[in-house]
Amino acid sequence: MSVQRPTGLAVLCAFLALAPCRATGMELSQIIRVNEPATLVITGRRKDNGASVQGSGFCVDTTRGLVLVTAHQVTGVEHFQGRLATGEVYDLALLAVDTRHEAALLQANRPLPHAVVLGDALTLERGDPLVCIASPRNLEFTVVRGIVSGRPRLYRGMSVIQTDVPASPGSSGGPVFDRFGNAVGYIILYLEKENWVVFANPINNAYDLLRSRGVRIPDASLPAYDDATLVPARDITERERRAIESYNRGVASDSPEAKVTAYKVAVQLLPEFYEAQFNLGVAHQSAGDLEAALGAYQAAARLRPRDAAVYRNLGRTYLALKRYQEGAETFEVARDLAPDVAQSHNDLGVAYRYLERNDEAEAQFRKAVVLDPEHAGARYNLALALAAKGSPTEAIRHFEAYLALRPGASDATRVRGWIEELRQ
Repeated sequence: MSVQRPTGLAVLCAFLALAPCRATGMELSQIIRVNEPATLVITGRRKDNGASVQGSGFCVDTTRGLVLVTAHQVTGVEHFQGRLATGEVYDLALLAVDTRHEAALLQANRPLPHAVVLGDALTLERGDPLVCIASPRNLEFTVVRGIVSGRPRLYRGMSVIQTDVPASPGSSGGPVFDRFGNAVGYIILYLEKENWVVFANPINNAYDLLRSRGVRIPDASLPAYDDATLVPARDITERERRAIESYNRGVASDSPEAKVTAYKVAVQLLPEFYEAQFNLGVAHQSAGDLEAALGAYQAAARLRPRDAAVYRNLGRTYLALKRYQEGAETFEVARDLAPDVAQSHNDLGVAYRYLERNDEAEAQFRKAVVLDPEHAGARYNLALALAAKGSPTEAIRHFEAYLALRPGASDATRVRGWIEELRQ
């Protein structure tokens, strides 16, 4: 039996768990309709003089009422409140701050009705369209559009997105969405003398803070750095000792750029240093230099050609560079090296989806679910593939399994909506 594909599922390929499909996207009106209910006006009072302040924020977890804002919005401020477009007001308490990465979490006094779906800013390229919902004073819930107008810039030691999305006082914290309606960043700064230059904080910079509070991070996110420093043995050479010391500096650093510098020194001193080559790839990718990341991962793969982990990262880098065939071939190597690992099949399924090899993608997602019935990403991807080809009953079953595994997922409301559409 065939069914007409529901409107809300017309962009299913955009929500594959590894990375968003770049071939299509949402209409602007749909992006607004889906995400405005998750956006809040954030108000508070300065501790020093009692002056009122206003900014923007967005919900990342409905059940716990978690709201992501900038760190500078909460500095020296108290008595926070959040207001939805419906007019409903929530008291907010400061939960956590990461000043280095311009991120802070506020918690509402009760659950919030909607949350954004988190994206991956590393997939953005110059010229890609962006949409922002922000609340400057007297212009609350304003929708503005723009593009990614520059390569990743360095601002206070972190990588930021340069965009021409209009911003003004009160826009800070306003979520920025890609063409698929995924939150890929939020406004942190505009240049007063050049107000066409706006910086958005990539959502990736907030991953660590979000992860520490139990918020689900997209499967596309980079693996955590190996945070274990190495203790040099007594009988190593001076060159080896210097390489390890530089590697340890990279591990201890908070900045992707500082990590790149340290790991570069380590691999220059010791080209066969696998851990340094691998971490150099992660650092380059986090800093937005995908070509350099590709070279580091390739070097790591030559050093350990039987390590599936490096092929997974290498495959994801190929996909980010739109080199889909090479990405699929790389994920095939990872699958062959680790055939009993569900993630190997899930990754390969996403690569096949990019190549529109849909039946093969579905087969890989099914294999991943068989190997690990609790692999939420594979359940999600399989449900999307089934819904896209017109198998609503089975798609619903896997969507429901996904929700059972991730009841607090930021996209739970959206998935429930899809389920209802599929039942019609």
